[in-house]
Amino acid sequence: MVYWALGTGLQLLLLLLVLGGSELQVKAKGSLILRSFDEMVLECAELMSIVHSKLARIRSGVMLPDEDTKCLIRCVGISGRFWNDHTGLHKELLARYFVTDPADAYNVNRTETCLQELPDLELNPEKCCGLAFESFLCYYYNYGNLRQDSVFVPLDHLQLQHVTSRCMDVHQITTEQLISLSEEAMDANDKVHCLVRCIGLQTGVYSDREGVSIDRLYAHI
Repeated sequence: MVYWALGTGLQLLLLLLVLGGSELQVKAKGSLILRSFDEMVLECAELMSIVHSKLARIRSGVMLPDEDTKCLIRCVGISGRFWNDHTGLHKELLARYFVTDPADAYNVNRTETCLQELPDLELNPEKCCGLAFESFLCYYYNYGNLRQDSVFVPLDHLQLQHVTSRCMDVHQITTEQLISLSEEAMDANDKVHCLVRCIGLQTGVYSDREGVSIDRLYAHI
């Protein structure tokens, strides 16, 4: 049997999704998402009705600290999963949007120093745009250059739950059945193997040809 070439990381993802509430009904399409930073800037600019002149300035790399620019970067952060108003900056996800200079041995230290100088996250909607913007600037000015190509964007929790629910329907497995299985029983259950493979394919963390993408897997967890 080749099933557990999928890896126990996918089993962990499965358990997190099921125990996290797969009973929710969500109309999000579970699929691999690849997006560039500029694509998300354009999308957020349209959603926020940013004027063309300001959008052109932002896309050219000029980041002025006006409210529109701050909130646009926050919107990009939400779309790219590197910002959350409740948990703040997800550093490992923001780093994906940058190309580092191999000769620059101090980029991480400079970035961390910059982040440490920022105020603590507050559950205040009026301050989230500013903190998201300043957090992004720490990477923008210290970490590396923005990538021009597309980057893997992990699905949000509701989309992951939808994927899990759909795969459970396909393979005729209920939440109660999964919760009742021990780790050893999961390893021996063909339906669970098929379920994990289904979730892996739908989320982009696994393919039959390439196997498990550890990088993409831990972006979801």
